[in-house]
Formats: sequence, C-alpha cells, structure tokens
Amino acid sequence: MRRLSTALIAIVFFVSCGPRDPHDGPPKAHHFGSIISREEAAKLIAAFLNHPKLGGYAKEKNEGGVFEKSVFELDDTKAGALLWFCFDTKESEDKQLYLAAAKVTGYTPAVTREATDELWKPYGYFKYTGEGTTVPDVIKFIETHQYGEPGKSPVVPVEEVRVQVEDFSRVFLPTMDPDPSQLQKYPFTFFGEMSEDFQIRKMLSQPGAVGVRYYFGYQEKDDYGKDLNNKIRVIMCAIDQYGKNILGTRGDDGDIMIEKSFPPPPEQMGF
Repeated sequence: MRRLSTALIAIVFFVSCGPRDPHDGPPKAHHFGSIISREEAAKLIAAFLNHPKLGGYAKEKNEGGVFEKSVFELDDTKAGALLWFCFDTKESEDKQLYLAAAKVTGYTPAVTREATDELWKPYGYFKYTGEGTTVPDVIKFIETHQYGEPGKSPVVPVEEVRVQVEDFSRVFLPTMDPDPSQLQKYPFTFFGEMSEDFQIRKMLSQPGAVGVRYYFGYQEKDDYGKDLNNKIRVIMCAIDQYGKNILGTRGDDGDIMIEKSFPPPPEQMGF
C-alpha cells in the first residue's frame, strides 16, 4: 500500500519556510480559526463556486460534509483538530473529496508530516443546490441549508487516509489547476484552541448544537494581500438536531462560523 512520503513533505516544509527572525520576539497567540460572519463565509463559498473547475465539482459532486459534534470536542490534552484533505477514488462520485479529522495534542511539524492519530470522516456529504452563485444566493443557501438527521462519524483507518491524502495531491488537484501547488500547497488545515478565544468551544457550546457542517471556500490572498499557500478554505458552523445551521443573530457580533485556519506549517509560525 502506498504511503505519504515523509521525506518529500519534509522537503516542502524546509524549502518553503525560512528560519524565524529572532528580532520578531516570542511567538504570538494565533487564532487558528477565527469567527466570521455569514457574509464573510458566503464570499468565500461563492468564490469556490465561481472557480472554473472547483465550482463545477461543488455543484455536481461535493461542496462539503457533516461531522458529529464529538469529533471536535477537545479535552485539556488536545490543542485542536487537524483536517486532512482526502480524495477517495473508491467512493461514489459525490463523496470523493472529504476531510478526515484528528484531535491532536499540538500543531507541530511531526503532526503534519503524515496522518497518525485516530481519524474520523463525515457521516454525510452535500452538493451545492442554491439558486445562483452570487453572495446573496449563498447567504440564502446557508440560512436555509438542512441535511437530514444527525449521524455518527465513522472512524477511518490511518493507512487508508494516508493513501487518500496522497491521491488528493496526485489525482484531485491536477484536475482542478494545471499548477496544483499554486492551488493547495499542503494537504491539511488546522483549527485549534491556541489562544484565549476558544473558537471551537464557542461554536459547539451554542444551544442545540449536535454536529458540525463544513463548506469549502476559495481565497487567493490573505487579509494583508499575501498569496495563500492553501487557497481551498474550510468554513465550519454548528448544526442542530434537524441538520440546520446554527448561525445566531445576524451580524458580525452574532454569527459563529469559523474560518482562517492554518497552514502555514508550524515551523513558520515559530512553534
């Protein structure tokens, strides 16, 4: 069975990430997943839908998935959730692209070299079925989106995830962009609780939350105008027992949807 090449991934890390400037001082606290409004989420999702290749995939096959709540419940020994981008060539057509979730003790180089922890996959997937792909269309889709009854996220074998992570980079990305490294440099993203904001816990502690839905988004540059290493973004929100999104009060202060996860890899962040 094929495995992720630890050596190759390590080379990518060390070539792309220079040493941290000692004049920068000690590492600052990072959100590793910041709360955004539904309008901000809709802009990212709309960009994914309007991408020449990714948009077709979202409408014809898969725009996201649903996890049970326990996958993201973190005790004091866990620092966050590491999500691996997987492409399963053996699944049915609408379930090929998915995220495998692992609870990790820290965001470290060792953790991101290859999947090693217990992993879960979504219990459900969905296509984009909104009326259009403008930001208002996507907001309406988010506000009315519903996906059946809650389910149980199955455990997925580590060896299986390693193969599917490799296939994400080897098979899926080249069909979406002629230069795959410009679309998605790293096959993972990290949502953590490494600041005092505890964004995941805020999301899960909302009344009626029984699960987590994620959407794929797209963003070329960060808030400072720098090219993102991973342009495929992940947006998460809590869902209730009816499979509806829990969005809270309309506006920046009320919505609890999470985005702005990492890469960059941990050594670039000073850890």
